[in-house]
Amino acid sequence: MNNPFDRFFARNIDAFLKKPLDEILIGVDNEELMTKHLPYLVHECGADFPPKLAEHLGTPFFEFARNEMKGKRPVKGHKPNYRQLSIRGGSGSVYQLEYKGKDVGDISDVHLFREAYVGAIYNHFGKSYRVAAHAANKVVLEDANPHFRTEGNFWTVIQKDEVLSGIRYAESLATYYGRLTVFENFGGFKLIDTRTGDVILEERSQIARPLNVRGFWIELADPLLLGAGTNVGDLFGLEQLLRIGAPFVVPCDRHDLGTHTTLKHTPSVYLYETVPGGIGVAEKALEVWPQVIETAISIAERCACNHGCPSCLVPPRLPPGFAEPKKQSAIAVARRLLHIASNSTREQFDPRRHAWIPLP
Repeated sequence: MNNPFDRFFARNIDAFLKKPLDEILIGVDNEELMTKHLPYLVHECGADFPPKLAEHLGTPFFEFARNEMKGKRPVKGHKPNYRQLSIRGGSGSVYQLEYKGKDVGDISDVHLFREAYVGAIYNHFGKSYRVAAHAANKVVLEDANPHFRTEGNFWTVIQKDEVLSGIRYAESLATYYGRLTVFENFGGFKLIDTRTGDVILEERSQIARPLNVRGFWIELADPLLLGAGTNVGDLFGLEQLLRIGAPFVVPCDRHDLGTHTTLKHTPSVYLYETVPGGIGVAEKALEVWPQVIETAISIAERCACNHGCPSCLVPPRLPPGFAEPKKQSAIAVARRLLHIASNSTREQFDPRRHAWIPLP
């Protein structure tokens, strides 16, 4: 089934087998039905409808689709929502941090999974603890050797389920808000003595955590957009800028947010919510992301570190083989994206047609 027309009809076969297509789609009363199927047609066939397509669609739908897509360009790389049922979800639980019988704070289930697994050296407001145990809605902490740290074996896979809105700047930089499924995987950890670099202990396990979330993401169709000689790994610094800047622009708790960067295929930087159903941060980020980055740049520039640290540019964890982003180069990448966004023509994502529409 390589023909795009065949794929389109296979997805919508129930509607088309009940009666002749011309009979279904004639008249104003059936505009809702044509609108419903338009995003799937655009995704499968593109917006350049050849005349022979009228033989498959019937004249009413063909003319409707062609008129609706005049002056618009299809969204590539993202499929529309095919109304698939998902049985995954997140719990959104909050756990108390307990040290010597006293509550010293709290942590979300997402950050517990990533940073406070049993055996982890967990840093809480500048003090290092060792996670001794997990209890009902509680994380038990104990004193930790200040020279020890843990290195968790994590990897994340993000599935883009549905684009709800988006803005494209030129053709290589796009920002989106939509539904994501985040698959968090944990494979164990190493306990390391920072004085010698020796691995003192290595624990192996296998835990997977799927989350249905709302997210905002920045997508680069062409990494050369960042400039010749730029290290695409500096996008990990952009990830951290989004993470530290968002709470200052869109009021929220830092535990309400997660971030991720992928450099495969189309490089993308994600800021997603950890609260089931969302609290509006990701949706608002689509509108104010330049302000979020500008705020974070200001924080990073005032930071006392010389090359970048966890308070400004260094993400909580990096994929194996990637060095920590450097402050000046990461800030330069962020400023480059801000410049493109403020000096480019803009297009808005239209979910009704699954296409890009020019903005004034």
